[in-house]
Amino acid sequence: MKERGRDTHHSRAEELKRLRAGRQPIKLRLQSGQTGELLAMAIALQAALRSTLEELAVVHDLKAGDWLDELETTLIRDTANIWSEGLSMNMELAAVERAQGLILTVTGALRAQLDAG
Repeated sequence: MKERGRDTHHSRAEELKRLRAGRQPIKLRLQSGQTGELLAMAIALQAALRSTLEELAVVHDLKAGDWLDELETTLIRDTANIWSEGLSMNMELAAVERAQGLILTVTGALRAQLDAG
C-alpha cells in the first residue's frame, strides 16, 4: 500500500509540475495612491490562490468543471461578505469589486489552462 501511495504522490507531483510549467502570468491593475504593501499583499494572495487551485485541479484530474465553478461562486460570495471599518462605502465597494475581479481572473486563467489541456 505504501508503494501505491508513493506512486500516487509521485504522479500528483508530476501533474502539478506540468500544470505549473504552463502557468501564464496574471496582470494586476493598480490605481494611483495604492501602497507597496497592498501590492505585495495582492501578489502574495494571488500566488497562494493559484497554487491552491492547482492542487485542487490535480485532484480533479486536471479538468475544469463543477468543482471550479462552485468554488469560484463561493469565493465571490465570501468576498462580498467582507466589511471594513474606516473606509467610505464607495471605497469599500471598490475594494470588494477589485478583489472579486482578482478571483475571477485567477479562476478564469486556470480554467482556460485546464480547458486547453
